[in-house]
Amino acid sequence: MRSPVVAVDAIGTSVFSKEIDIANARLRFANGCVANATASRVSLKTERRLRLFQDDAYVSVDLQQKVLTVIRKGAGMGADGMPQVAIEETNYEQGDALKRRSKRFSKLLRPGKAPL
Repeated sequence: MRSPVVAVDAIGTSVFSKEIDIANARLRFANGCVANATASRVSLKTERRLRLFQDDAYVSVDLQQKVLTVIRKGAGMGADGMPQVAIEETNYEQGDALKRRSKRFSKLLRPGKAPL
């Protein structure tokens, strides 16, 4: 955010175990940005998603399915009084980023190999 954190509010609770099963944290930055982070062991679906909200756009990054969706507010208005929007969706190659990174790192351990 390139701005210092001015407040952190967090809460967690147990649902099925004696440990914290779901937790939420909200970070507030000096520049007015807010970040919410949620982690859950009780959700019925596996989800790794980053959502960004701006004045003129909504960005959703699905890290599990490797899909980037950008919805931008257009200049015109629709018949329903809502702004027109442009939707861009980009799919990325499936794969295991951690596995790729580990392979690259292991290559660095071999003598005579230059770092990537």
